[in-house]
Amino acid sequence: MTDIFANARKPFYSSTAFITLDKIPIEKYKPFIVKLFNQKNRTIQHEAADFILEWTRRHTFYTQQLCHTIYDNGATDIGLDDVKHACAQLMQQGEAVYLQYRQMLTEKQWNFMIAIAKEGSVTQITSAEFLRKYKIGTPSTARKQTDSLCEKGLLNAETTLHRTEYSVNDVFFSHWLERL
Repeated sequence: MTDIFANARKPFYSSTAFITLDKIPIEKYKPFIVKLFNQKNRTIQHEAADFILEWTRRHTFYTQQLCHTIYDNGATDIGLDDVKHACAQLMQQGEAVYLQYRQMLTEKQWNFMIAIAKEGSVTQITSAEFLRKYKIGTPSTARKQTDSLCEKGLLNAETTLHRTEYSVNDVFFSHWLERL
């Protein structure tokens, strides 16, 4: 989306103001989750709420999806096992799509996605340690895979003043890949 408004060659160049939405802080998000479950006569253990926010990386869409699945499963006293069961359900539901990604990627791209997922996020995609650990090859190979996967929308590049952090764009897909 940024390209539409930040690229001088695009028709909507400089037609909007940019704002950054940070992740909701845990100390605000966790009580919100607990309160919503309580409003529906459900209790959620603090350990379970913490796990939800960690597993979804506090990404609101994935947090809502997971909480919705937990709620639909019907437990009234929600513990860590209930949350982990819902996580497994969500990964299973997405598996057909994830396998389609496997078909559209080269073996090197697929293995690169697995490497990023296992790390959670990577700031130094061309570091010798990362390349060696996952048998990626050369720094230019890593850069080529990164550019291609970002272009396909499968990798997310979050850039700050000091670094760029790469992660699998879909949190559930990332967790699914971690298991491979």
